[in-house]
Amino acid sequence: MGAGVSGIILGSLLKKYLNVNISIFEKRNQLFNNINGLQLTPNSTQILDLINFPEIFKKEEFLSIEKLKVHDLYSGELLSEILLKFNQKQKYISINRSLFLKNIFQYFKLSENIVYEEIKDIDSQNNEIIVKNNKFFFDYIILCDGIFSKLKKNIADQSISFSGLYALRGSYDLTNDNSSNIHLWLGENEHLVNYKINNFEISQYNYVWITKNLRNFPISVQNYDENNQYLHEMFKEKFSKKFNFIGKTKSISVWPIYKTKNIFFGYKNIFCLGDSSHGFIPSRAQGASQAIEDAYVLFKLFEKNNLNQKNLTNQRLRRIKRIIRKSEKTIFIYHLKNSLLKFFRNIFLKIFSNSKIFSSLLNRDIFNFKL
Repeated sequence: MGAGVSGIILGSLLKKYLNVNISIFEKRNQLFNNINGLQLTPNSTQILDLINFPEIFKKEEFLSIEKLKVHDLYSGELLSEILLKFNQKQKYISINRSLFLKNIFQYFKLSENIVYEEIKDIDSQNNEIIVKNNKFFFDYIILCDGIFSKLKKNIADQSISFSGLYALRGSYDLTNDNSSNIHLWLGENEHLVNYKINNFEISQYNYVWITKNLRNFPISVQNYDENNQYLHEMFKEKFSKKFNFIGKTKSISVWPIYKTKNIFFGYKNIFCLGDSSHGFIPSRAQGASQAIEDAYVLFKLFEKNNLNQKNLTNQRLRRIKRIIRKSEKTIFIYHLKNSLLKFFRNIFLKIFSNSKIFSSLLNRDIFNFKL
């Protein structure tokens, strides 16, 4: 259920390695119209190699990231350069989300498996889905329908909470630029990230401003992916003097950031992956990568004829909790307001800037995932 990252990756793994019948249910007819970028870290790119990533994508279609450059949002001062790539095998990449999904979808001919229908409900007792007025039985049902999943209601607590944060996303194009770094700008109750997502002659960039500073603005926390002209103008006024790319922005959409209150991987033969299982604050670029990990672990359990809710939970729960904790701590560090704490944070970043040992320790728990 859902043709997002976890659904497409799981479908690809099953189709490549196992002789099973799969159906991918998706309510949207237009799947590949999302201009946002994805950051995919080494823990997930090694999984992508299992589904022939080098064959599916041309080198121009993604960017291999070298460093994370950390700046002060207000002064522009460079605070640190954190190495993200240690060898050729450890790949940290950025890519257009729609291109990523579209190329994999086409390579594995998932059009043969997709059903453009909205699932109305799930009968968890009989392992059936309800489409319009018809019921269909499946041996396994996998929910990959995001943090706002409506299909969990019969099997789990659906509670989600608004984090108080908004993500504003924009994109722009730049000609003949050789950048291979992610730029992170730290402020008070806000931070901004911008990065290149391909290597074409006219390259596309993506930027995300995550902030708590929209509480007094007329933006609903219910309007997910809203393209708001008022917001566009406000953002432009705030940052146009700091960043030249603001004037080149095509559009800005706002994403209120929600969190799932409880991590939930499934009930009986119904399983949840990605944000439908564990939505969290994306401050460590792990939303898509954890969805890919989920898909891989479920696939391996299925391959070993050992798929059940307990085994999936045992393999994923501890790691997901650890990444959620790291994400929460990271957003706190990014958004410091106290002058003394900011001073010590910045001194620490400068001291360990360019240190391979520091970079390795910082990301080891996240980047290391054993296949």
